[in-house]
Amino acid sequence: MENSSTVNLAHPRYWPTWVGVGLLYLSAYLPYSAHKKLSKGLACALKPLLKSRWNIAERNISACFPGMRPEQVKELAAKSVESTLLGYLESVRSWCRPLEPYRERVNIEGLEHVATALESGKGVVMAGGHFSILDLAGALFSLYYPLNITYRPLDNPVMNWFMMRGRKKWAKGFYEPKDMRGYISCLKRGEILWYAPDQDFGSHHSVFAPFFGIPAATVKGLTIMARRSGAQVLTASFFRKEDTGEYSIRIRPPLDIPTGSYEEDAAAFNLRLEEEIKREPSQYYWVHRRFKSRPPNEPSFY
Repeated sequence: MENSSTVNLAHPRYWPTWVGVGLLYLSAYLPYSAHKKLSKGLACALKPLLKSRWNIAERNISACFPGMRPEQVKELAAKSVESTLLGYLESVRSWCRPLEPYRERVNIEGLEHVATALESGKGVVMAGGHFSILDLAGALFSLYYPLNITYRPLDNPVMNWFMMRGRKKWAKGFYEPKDMRGYISCLKRGEILWYAPDQDFGSHHSVFAPFFGIPAATVKGLTIMARRSGAQVLTASFFRKEDTGEYSIRIRPPLDIPTGSYEEDAAAFNLRLEEEIKREPSQYYWVHRRFKSRPPNEPSFY
């Protein structure tokens, strides 16, 4: 990826992206009801272009919920894609508009777990998953506590600039995926690190642990951070109320990490994540190839 600090963002090749940025900025001022209609329309319009992702979502859902009928799987996959697109629009809103008005629209449960951990002088790994309001959820949480985030820079430098400009309004610090030293330093200072370890980054830095009963490559990051920094590992889930445009964040008690086993730690997180996904499965990011990496001698999942 080109570094936006060293690239001429005004170069003509980026002009189409700037048009897109302008449209996204304007979309931030639409009401929630318009965002819902827009996300539904985009899902229908983009389905031919996103067919492979749609197939991935259906494959994931049918494997994780084997009792679902085929028509239920298709319906849940479609709702998940719509919810993800709505989440992107909500992210843009959090980048462009003041956050304080959201305070009356968010219900947050379990802040006492954060307070207890911080009062003990320990850092906090806030481990969550890729629910559809992931970016907005971080912004909402920042209304209560400052936090640092992990992120992957976008390939397009203009879009990356737009995203980071918005995130700098509410995030204290930023760490790229491989910056384990930065993660640990942040936690040793007694700060909060927002971290989502629920994607398949290959088997090299992962162990296989059950996720909905299926072996899934799960990164070792939670164990490494907890072991080296002494931080507590809390979990967070975050959802929108579809009918009202209100939001909820649920923070649960610390996981017993590290146990001494990467596999046990990964299994404990995956089980906690499963429990939260089942509360509102349509708001999870099913389009990711979560089971791309397979244990030795297992066939390809997709």
